[in-house]
Amino acid sequence: MLELKTKSGVIENLEDLEHNGRTIVAWSLNSSEVMEKEEFRVVTLDERLAAAKQCADWGYKLAFHFDPVVLHKNWKEGYLKTIQRLFEVVPKDKTAWISIGALRFLPDLKRIGGIRFPKSRMYFQKFIIGLDGKSRCFRSEKVALYKHIYT
Repeated sequence: MLELKTKSGVIENLEDLEHNGRTIVAWSLNSSEVMEKEEFRVVTLDERLAAAKQCADWGYKLAFHFDPVVLHKNWKEGYLKTIQRLFEVVPKDKTAWISIGALRFLPDLKRIGGIRFPKSRMYFQKFIIGLDGKSRCFRSEKVALYKHIYT
């Protein structure tokens, strides 16, 4: 199995490939607010989902990654809208999996991210240092995120 993961809408080169059902085309998804404020030089949610539908029409299996899930104002509504849109556009029988991962990062990334993306607020939440040395949101917040997205 080969997974091709992207935030792009450029898929034309996949149209006539003999993938034999062993290639999964995957997109990273997030709430619209996070995509608009934190992602740069990428296509919109609707463009990603249109590309995914086209790949499904070409016989590809699909995957979607909600990673990193980021707490932000109105996060519940934001993720719910993204999920609703996903299920409106993409055929369920073509979806191989959907994964979820809360924001986590090595400590240096906060400093580097602050320099490269000074308007980003993503790294300025409450985090704890996990056993692996990564900054992570509190378990109770992560469980709430996962439960909300899963249901």
